[in-house]
Amino acid sequence: MSYSVQMIERKAIEGLKIGDYWMQALANAICLMSGESERKRKRKTYLLDPLVIEKIGELARQDGRSENQFVERLLFQACKNANLIPDTEELLGETRGGSRTQ
Repeated sequence: MSYSVQMIERKAIEGLKIGDYWMQALANAICLMSGESERKRKRKTYLLDPLVIEKIGELARQDGRSENQFVERLLFQACKNANLIPDTEELLGETRGGSRTQ
């Protein structure tokens, strides 16, 4: 079943609770309307020194972000600085809705 942007907007306007499914559908619709290619986050595991993990958590809390958001922003900017990602590219936005920093 596919949903139009108008239907998604109507659901949001009606004040219905928008869950993960609707937020993803809205993000996909906006992405398609803007002509951007669809990028999705991928799961990857890295082994890190426990001290580094602890300090990432502290820095993320100071920045008001989740640890994942903090690391993603840091690595994204490092890749941009190394000219591996074009300056025109932006970080993927939050598609789950609501704050996840607790």
